[in-house]
Parts: sequence; structure tokens; C-alpha cells
Amino acid sequence: MKYFIFAVLFLLLGLFMSNGYQMLGGKISENGMLDEPFFLVPLSLFCFVIASVFMIIGLVKQQKK
Repeated sequence: MKYFIFAVLFLLLGLFMSNGYQMLGGKISENGMLDEPFFLVPLSLFCFVIASVFMIIGLVKQQKK
């Protein structure tokens, strides 16, 4: 059961990060540089992968019982 809780937490964290990226958006500064929170994209993808791993582990453990 704890694997499913971790999976849901990482899934929600990834959703919040991807939503935050969309809400913050990008800006063009005065010198023509694009300023955007691009670091949120790989972090959200990493959270989705971790959530998937926890879900798979939880399902495998549940099948063994």
C-alpha cells in the first residue's frame, strides 16, 4: 500500500510542476533572451517516471500475495 501512496504523491508532484511551467510561461527580457522555467519540464518527467516505478513495484508486490 505504501508504494501506491508514493506513486500518487510523485504523480501529483509531477502534475504540479508541469502545471507550474504552463502557468509561469516564458518572457523575453530586454536584451532578447528567453527567460522561462525550463527546469520544471525534466523534473516533472522524472516525477512521472518515479511514480510509474512505484506503481509497478506496488502491483508486483500485490500479485505476489
